[in-house]
Amino acid sequence: CYISIAIGSLVWELPGLSLTAAVTKLASASLVNGAAHLAGVFLTVLQLVFGLLLSTNLTNVTHGTACYVEKAPQGLLDGHPSMLAQNVLAVIPAVTFGMLSGASPSQIFPIVVVSVVCNSTASVA
Repeated sequence: CYISIAIGSLVWELPGLSLTAAVTKLASASLVNGAAHLAGVFLTVLQLVFGLLLSTNLTNVTHGTACYVEKAPQGLLDGHPSMLAQNVLAVIPAVTFGMLSGASPSQIFPIVVVSVVCNSTASVA
């Protein structure tokens, strides 16, 4: 299953420092500020979970299933999607990763190119 890879790639997005700051503020009797920070941590984790579930369901619709099992039900594309569809779908996470890591637009283009090339070579193999 690819889900373990997806979860592993989201670990660096988890708000560990914000959670620590929220707990510290709650422990120092700053209840309103600590609760507000804790709510922000909860919303960040909720956004990550929603994005992971959305991408898993999108994969289920386009590829039939998120895991490779025997006799998997076919999705809307009835088999493997075309190379163009795979490359278009490879651009979205590459641009998102570039934006999240604070890359400038001139730095995002090489990330997209590498993503498409790696996707093309992996699809051919």
